[in-house]
Amino acid sequence: MRVTPDRTGSLHLKMLTIALAAATLASPVSAGEVYKWVDSEGVVHYSDQKPSDRNASRMGISTTSSRPPASEPSSQLQQQVERLEENQELEAIRARQKNEEEEARKARQERCEAARRNLQQIETTTRLRVEGEDGELRFLTPEEILEQKKQAETAIKESCEEG
Repeated sequence: MRVTPDRTGSLHLKMLTIALAAATLASPVSAGEVYKWVDSEGVVHYSDQKPSDRNASRMGISTTSSRPPASEPSSQLQQQVERLEENQELEAIRARQKNEEEEARKARQERCEAARRNLQQIETTTRLRVEGEDGELRFLTPEEILEQKKQAETAIKESCEEG
């Protein structure tokens, strides 16, 4: 059985990243300069853009943003996205490894049970028959039975003991 990482989570993560980047770019940016001017009707105006048709005085207002520049959050977001993707890949690898270990344990358990059944068959049956190379059934000799018993015991020792 082959386990593949969930691509849906990765897609949601990418969509979240794009949304956060768009929100960062759409957020209001603090103006570096503020201008003040009075129009022909005597109304005072303030703006971050100097009017081209009027004299405007530059105000001595320092504006600073509590946020870092837009490129920095984007870089930090990208790093977070990369870390999350790495974590997802690690989790997928761990899950695959766990599945492979479980499959190996089950296979070893099946070999153990088969070896025990074989040994029990050898010990309880007085005459054992096997299919020969020519396809004919024949009885094992006492020496062959002892050899089969040793092989079954070795298989039990290798497959049934926790390693």
